[in-house]
Amino acid sequence: MGEELLLSYLRCYQILGLQPGASAEQVHRAYKQLALRYHPDRSVGDPDSHRIFCQATEAYSRLKNALFAHARLRNVGFCPKCEQVAELYQGMDRRHYCATCLLHSRRRFLPLPSFQKVRCIVAITLQGLALYCVIVSTLTGDWLPGAAAVLFALAAMCALAVNFLTADLIER
Repeated sequence: MGEELLLSYLRCYQILGLQPGASAEQVHRAYKQLALRYHPDRSVGDPDSHRIFCQATEAYSRLKNALFAHARLRNVGFCPKCEQVAELYQGMDRRHYCATCLLHSRRRFLPLPSFQKVRCIVAITLQGLALYCVIVSTLTGDWLPGAAAVLFALAAMCALAVNFLTADLIER
């Protein structure tokens, strides 16, 4: 999404007197109040009222299209970290951030360096070995591959836990 588009949405919210990210009902209510107050039939001959009415109508039209036709744009707002207007995504702390702030600490891992790939491959390989041992144990009826499957599954869970606990966290 371009910065010009976001700034125009911010301007639309300002014209209607709302905070960015307001619901469709709030947008409708704000427009209705402005339209009733500044409608040309109520203020005949007042150019300022006509200008405000036209701006409010244009802002409402743009926001209505964004909110109803493009559901993705419902999350446009101010990022609490960088204080820029952007599309917001929920972080691990349940607060909303822009994509740049949300991925800032992880962006350096894209694409993953080899040591990160190895950590993932270890967990996947252990899970694959556990599945293989379960299949062998089921087909042969022997308990030894089943015991090995349990050990491989526990090792895979430990590897995943280590990967999770050492991952980058989003700061509050």
